[in-house]
Amino acid sequence: MKIVCINKYSSSSPQPSSSSFDVLKDTLIDVRGRVVDEKGEPVEGATITVKGTSKGTTTNGNGEFVLKNVNEKAVLAISSVGFEA
Repeated sequence: MKIVCINKYSSSSPQPSSSSFDVLKDTLIDVRGRVVDEKGEPVEGATITVKGTSKGTTTNGNGEFVLKNVNEKAVLAISSVGFEA
């Protein structure tokens, strides 16, 4: 399991750019992870999306998520109100 730490959002932070991801026929994997803040506390309701697709999910009360059948070369975008990556 991968733990991702996100920081509180500040209006002076640069905004993430939107770019497309060309999905190739590669191995599909299940991605499991946990999103926590800078103090190690779980972030409930964070959105995790696969860039360039409509595939996504949200974290549960423990900050955990699962995305099934994701291209192994995919890039994930994680966002939550009041936080930045």
